[in-house]
Amino acid sequence: MSYQRTRREVLRDVGRGMFLATLGPAVSLDLGLAPAHADDGLDRLTFGDLDPLVNFIHETPPDKILAKAIEKLNAGLDLKTLVAATALANARAFGGEDYVGFHTLMALAPAYHMSAEEKDPARKPLAVLKVLYRNATRLSEMGQTKAEALKPVPAVQDAKVARHSLKELVRQNEVERIVVGLPLHTSGREGRLAELVRAFGDWLAAVTGQQVIYFDERYTTVEAEQRLQGAGLKRRKRKPLRDQLAAQILLQAYLDAGCPKSPTVESLDG
Repeated sequence: MSYQRTRREVLRDVGRGMFLATLGPAVSLDLGLAPAHADDGLDRLTFGDLDPLVNFIHETPPDKILAKAIEKLNAGLDLKTLVAATALANARAFGGEDYVGFHTLMALAPAYHMSAEEKDPARKPLAVLKVLYRNATRLSEMGQTKAEALKPVPAVQDAKVARHSLKELVRQNEVERIVVGLPLHTSGREGRLAELVRAFGDWLAAVTGQQVIYFDERYTTVEAEQRLQGAGLKRRKRKPLRDQLAAQILLQAYLDAGCPKSPTVESLDG
């Protein structure tokens, strides 16, 4: 009889046992293997223009969050932007590792759709505000600003320091395998970029001692761009989030595929 994992167990594995990497700016910055850029040296994840709103959601206690959020909405804050910032604050705080926090995040999208369908302007934000309050309550229970599961990996120039940082990252998160996005041509053929990714994957496997899984990343950037456009974000706001969202799409595809352990390429098309 095959063993079927529960959602809680899947959530635990995502939080502890996986490390997602895609070649390009995302992997360079996330792993600390590239030169420093704008947000280097910070001890917490930042989100560009959305950062003040994300921090407001992360730091405001539940007894004040609704009144202050309503003030912002009345002052012109778009409900869609509030939802996006809430999702980012939740991800930074819980990182998919907290059961209540995870389900709060999953409630955001349905709440936004309910708000979009509400005809009465006065009642429009109610579904989102309910989830916002639930998120603030859980943040309060977890220590408010002390709840930060996701933190940036500092950029380093020294190769030895980079290797040590990676080993520590793998050890601390109990990583069991590393998923690396493989950029293929639309025909499915591997080119020079895929060759570079495989070389990086070989190095990563040697440094960490963990198995590397190559997963087809075709169209993830396109899908990420379409989602960000659909969320109403302007081009300047989309750019810093595109690689992060593409990585999330790749990881979700890997999870949907059943978390295959084969080192060969798996396709997003199934």
